[in-house]
Amino acid sequence: MNRLLYLSYALLICLIINPAKAANRISGQYSHFLLEKSLPAPQSFAPIPRANTRFWVEKIPEAMRNDYIQHGRRYAEAKWTPIPDTIFQEYKRNGNRDNYEHLSFGTRRQMAWLVMAEIMEHKGVFMPQILRGLRFFLKEKWWGVSAHYPLNHPEVSRQVVDLFNAETANLIAWTAYMLHDELEAMQPDICTLINKEIDRRILTPCRTQSYANWKNKVDNWNTWICANWLSCLLFCEDNRNEQIEGVEQIIKSLDAFVDGYPDDGGCDEGVHYWDRAAASLFESIWLLRQATNTQTSLPYDNKIKAMGSYVYKSYIGKKSYLTFADTPNYTQVNINILFPFGKYIGDSYMTGYAAFIAKENNFAMHPSLLYDRSGNYPSLSRELQFLYQYSEFKKIEPAEPLFRDIWLPNLQIAIAREKEGKDQGLYFAAKGGNNDEQHNHNDVGNFIVYGDALPIIIDLGKGTYSAETFSANRYRQMNSRSAYHNVPIINGKEQREGAQHKAYDVSYETNDSYTRISEDIASAYPEEANVRKWLRTITFNRGHNITIEESYRLRRLSGPTEVILLVYGKPRLSAANSIIMQAGTKNYQITFPVNKLTPIIEKVAFEDQYLKDLWNDNVWRIRLVVSSNKRSDTISYTIAPK
Repeated sequence: MNRLLYLSYALLICLIINPAKAANRISGQYSHFLLEKSLPAPQSFAPIPRANTRFWVEKIPEAMRNDYIQHGRRYAEAKWTPIPDTIFQEYKRNGNRDNYEHLSFGTRRQMAWLVMAEIMEHKGVFMPQILRGLRFFLKEKWWGVSAHYPLNHPEVSRQVVDLFNAETANLIAWTAYMLHDELEAMQPDICTLINKEIDRRILTPCRTQSYANWKNKVDNWNTWICANWLSCLLFCEDNRNEQIEGVEQIIKSLDAFVDGYPDDGGCDEGVHYWDRAAASLFESIWLLRQATNTQTSLPYDNKIKAMGSYVYKSYIGKKSYLTFADTPNYTQVNINILFPFGKYIGDSYMTGYAAFIAKENNFAMHPSLLYDRSGNYPSLSRELQFLYQYSEFKKIEPAEPLFRDIWLPNLQIAIAREKEGKDQGLYFAAKGGNNDEQHNHNDVGNFIVYGDALPIIIDLGKGTYSAETFSANRYRQMNSRSAYHNVPIINGKEQREGAQHKAYDVSYETNDSYTRISEDIASAYPEEANVRKWLRTITFNRGHNITIEESYRLRRLSGPTEVILLVYGKPRLSAANSIIMQAGTKNYQITFPVNKLTPIIEKVAFEDQYLKDLWNDNVWRIRLVVSSNKRSDTISYTIAPK
């Protein structure tokens, strides 16, 4: 009987950790009864010590505290200048969102730095400026950004929930919590006013706008808003029933997010958005853990563990990451969420990677460098939660995550490098997938190649966001269209957007000698491309080269067909059948059959200043034009060190 009970219990645990149908993955852990019993009383949530305790002086090293304080002093005399409506209106008028966001994020940056400096020094020096900032925010008509508002001007009575009014509310809520007594001493009603404004702008709209589509989306809007909403609920909500109702709605939204996520944990928005997708999911889970003081099986859930691991699986080396979808080549992964997430799920690669980033950026002496880059403006809440665990973090051994082979079967991404733990030698990543992914680029079959973790064949990644970026005109933009990815143009036609345009017959294999991905990308193209089959097979021959084989069948010849390669640095034709490229001090060679492919090399003329600066205006486009008149053929070319 005891053995039977034990087996039944073990089966129950397996079902909790890896449920067959996991729609209640989080809500199954937090029942209404548990929330009623365990959630703190309204406005009594106390996740970490406040600024007026000895914790910050005793637990945070003096050098770190001084660095935070010194950086905060830059904003001691900064102005709190309202943003003119004319700047807000630019988005509707000409599609520009950067000008408004630069000014809006700038005021939030001021506040995040002033509050951090005051917590670390706690002498009241920054308090008058902080109070001025809070009064400034309470007078702003709306805390979000112009790109997310339905009108060309903000209205006090129209509080639309977006990413940045939620994040601003979170910043203010944490400020009021950490400096509550100090603020009340200066203006006795300020915290009451803050709670009322957060209720009006965030708590009530989030709870009552049941039609808001972000609540069920499987992208960063869901988790990004939920994490900020949850903080505000726990700090600011004064009604017990509405507190519990809000938490239950958040849990339901998080369930929808996790349930819709791929089992391999891959973030199809790009690693740039991992920080506000999977990482913000963890942020909410951690807040629930703190608020209820309840242990759950979530740290052992295989999907959540996979979602955490994606960030280091995407790492190339030398601060570079996969640039598939909307990710820039150089992305700052934030240790203030990387370490707590890794610690929570027991992933030593995540915690070791956080320690590696800290060491590379001399965090122990200059934490301001990473804090300042921990979001569109510094994430005060994440930094404080991280610093609360700093004594544990200091014990972690730094480790750079350089895996030899990675396969994400849902995203259909293959990654390989020469040796485990080394960034020397060739590195490649290739993708299948479809052309209806989050932050999609038309890039089925795309691949990149790096040498010693330096770019050779590249993906441009994220460009400047504008009104066009998230409109029907998205694929007019260079970085989103297939003509500027490493895929063929077939009979003069580029790939088309849509879920039906995807890779078929995708296969992957790896061993000590090679890694190979093969996929039929014909369906990524429109009917007028007249292609029956285009089987692209990429073989990474460890220690030798990368071979790409294009085997195709066309219905007819109706236009030029060419293979596109985007290259960082000016390539040169060294012989009729070879092109030399350079990465760092090393040369690499593309070798191709001159009887089948004719090379054309042209400089990429950037219209996007952000991309131009990011890639140092040094991107070139190699067009290997198919010269054969055959409707069916197989063409192979190689990339190798010279």
